[in-house]
Amino acid sequence: SLKQIINNTIEITETVMISNGVFEHFDKNNKHHINNVINSVISTIEQDIGYTLELYVNNYHLNLIDAFGEEYSGINLATYLELGTKDKYEISLQNYGFSRSAASEINKNYRNTIIFDEHDQVISINKVFLLKYLKKGGLTYNEVYRL
Repeated sequence: SLKQIINNTIEITETVMISNGVFEHFDKNNKHHINNVINSVISTIEQDIGYTLELYVNNYHLNLIDAFGEEYSGINLATYLELGTKDKYEISLQNYGFSRSAASEINKNYRNTIIFDEHDQVISINKVFLLKYLKKGGLTYNEVYRL
């Protein structure tokens, strides 16, 4: 899990970069140091692993299309890697403009407030109902409010 990766990284970290090229001995009790380690882990996962893997998978799918045609190439898994889910409704909500976490929360708890078309694309959202039941000031509340 992400928590395990972060905890393991904290355990083995000896130095931490506090600004451009300036390193300090890592102090587990220093919140600034901990935040730097967490940001580094997340950045590595998102950029180095996620982005690169997504590019390779997308390239592979494009090669399949060239070799066998669109009809016989299967699905492009790069979309799932990019959006972090394979749930068609969450993908639609993210394509509509919601963040990954807001799309997940709405999909799990408030899907009845969303109308999807026959291609699982968002047609309308009952904004009033969502705002009434979401925690005011929360991430999902703020995203729905800005619609």
